[in-house]
Amino acid sequence: MPVSQWKERFLGIDELPGELTPFEMEEFFTLAPKDIEAICAGFNKQFRIAVAIQLGFVRLSGGRLNSFNTLPRPLLKFVGDQLGLEAPSIASIRGIYKRKNTRIQHQAWAMTYLGIQAITKRQEAMLLAAMRAASNGTSSVDRLIDLACRWLVDRKVLIPGLYAIRELCVRASSDTEQSTYVTICKATTPEQRQVWADALLASRKDGRSTLEWLQSAPRRRSPKNVASIFEKIDFLTSLGIHAVELPGVSSQRLQDYARLMQQRSPRSFKRLKLESQILQLVSFLKVSLSQASDAAIQLTGKMTSDIVSRAAQNVKKADATTVVSYREALTAIFGMANNEKLEATALREKILEFQQTFGDKVFPTRAAAVRSELVDQNKSIRPLLKRLANLDVKGNDDDKGLAGLGTLRDLYEKNRTALPDHVKGHSKLWEPLVGEQADRERAMRAFEAETLLNLRKGFRRGSCWVDYSNTFRDRDHLLIPAAEWEKQKRRHYGLLRLPHNVDDYLNPLIKAAEQGLKAVASALRRGELDIKENDISLDRLEAEGEAPEVAAVRLMIDQEIGSIQLPELMLEMDVLTRFSKALQGRLPRSDRELLLNYAGVLGLGTDMTASGVAMMVTELTSADVAGAMKGLEF
Repeated sequence: MPVSQWKERFLGIDELPGELTPFEMEEFFTLAPKDIEAICAGFNKQFRIAVAIQLGFVRLSGGRLNSFNTLPRPLLKFVGDQLGLEAPSIASIRGIYKRKNTRIQHQAWAMTYLGIQAITKRQEAMLLAAMRAASNGTSSVDRLIDLACRWLVDRKVLIPGLYAIRELCVRASSDTEQSTYVTICKATTPEQRQVWADALLASRKDGRSTLEWLQSAPRRRSPKNVASIFEKIDFLTSLGIHAVELPGVSSQRLQDYARLMQQRSPRSFKRLKLESQILQLVSFLKVSLSQASDAAIQLTGKMTSDIVSRAAQNVKKADATTVVSYREALTAIFGMANNEKLEATALREKILEFQQTFGDKVFPTRAAAVRSELVDQNKSIRPLLKRLANLDVKGNDDDKGLAGLGTLRDLYEKNRTALPDHVKGHSKLWEPLVGEQADRERAMRAFEAETLLNLRKGFRRGSCWVDYSNTFRDRDHLLIPAAEWEKQKRRHYGLLRLPHNVDDYLNPLIKAAEQGLKAVASALRRGELDIKENDISLDRLEAEGEAPEVAAVRLMIDQEIGSIQLPELMLEMDVLTRFSKALQGRLPRSDRELLLNYAGVLGLGTDMTASGVAMMVTELTSADVAGAMKGLEF
């Protein structure tokens, strides 16, 4: 049975944590009746508590208890009470076991009782292959160690020790890194890489290096910022980065190397050894191109939504003005009709004058009015399309957005502003504005508006893509190739801890959904909820008053805890939850690393700036805090 996620933080440890919570003791060191029976039948009273602790520790960590530190007094009492024995006040593994062989025999008994076996050469080879596959998705050795421990525990194999596991994971990561390096060297030439390095280190007009310019993140969706993103794309494609193919190298691995380059200055890049320079340089350029493409497409889609929203707002305002005008016109017409002195010919002329004030634009629907507003009022569509035309957008053959962009690209290259009569591909909704429009320049604007809307839909549903993008790619590139999947799907299922049969995965979900539907139907019959227009509505819950006993308990808790400083609270929560290990992927190796973790959490979790946090933590500078915040963002 796969171990729960909250238990994974204990896997691989060789000594008891400094403080075990009551919940953790109950989870791992609670003895079932059959456990107590087996311990009492196999061991005398002198060793029963020690054997029970060995048994619980294997459940806790998946490995052996090899530390000789003093055992926690609450744990000794908890286990002793279950066995009906008086636990010693102070005890350690060294004090309990006078002979090493006795400790080894007890550990072997615990393994046999739990059905856990020592790792074999074959299983070690399987683990190495699994870690090589997993290292394609991360370059963090600590993350691989966690995956390896989980892999062993899921197969009921004893974790041999973190040193052995680390050595295996380092080997797997090094093999993947070497494979990535060889692939990059095959895909590029030394001359290309030198040109790219020189281009990154060159200075721009604003005084920054090209590397620093590429490291800057995209900002809000404004035409200026969108133009800057497309400038980055043009620069990277001019270097030929989009043509570099790296088969077998995962995007996650490239992102890990690019992340190292993201925080690197030009001076520190020069100090790297050649292999690291090549890995980080090419990865950074590839990832920068994919991220810039993703940002360009996303911001273009958002700006398209803004354009449509503004057009709809203009139409809404125009409708309100028109309603008032209609009311005034009808009032005037009714007044003239009631004027008996006004002749019929004069009345007709007055009515025709009112007609001219409204113009000849009458739209059958609000959507038709919005389409016309897009054509007449907006001047941001053509610049967006010209930039998209420079991207190597691909897609399905029947996609209208891609076909329209190809047509517009040809017209832009010829500096045409009028749409030829023979252009097809527009929908029936746009036919009055495109096909039947006598003004071909206005028809061109209408065709551009339709193409921009179709492109937004195409990128969203996956019928349009860019090969060097990371998010907006075709399905074949996003998924594992079919032939490779057939060979390695069992390994991927194992890493993801998913069953091989889809029914085994779906049946529990379907059962839970059925139970939920039955609960909803039962609540519907009892009148606890209503279903209107396919939406479930519940009566608003009324806040209950605080019961006197609850208030008393709350007061007792406040008095027991008392006032506490934020650093003390963070330290206590870290001891209980070990969030610093989860954030960093490993346990902090120094006080400084721990402070950086806490400072990064404070900076991201509050409205304080890096300088404000640095003023609270005197050991760190604002640059240290900013780097910690950036590292946690990744």
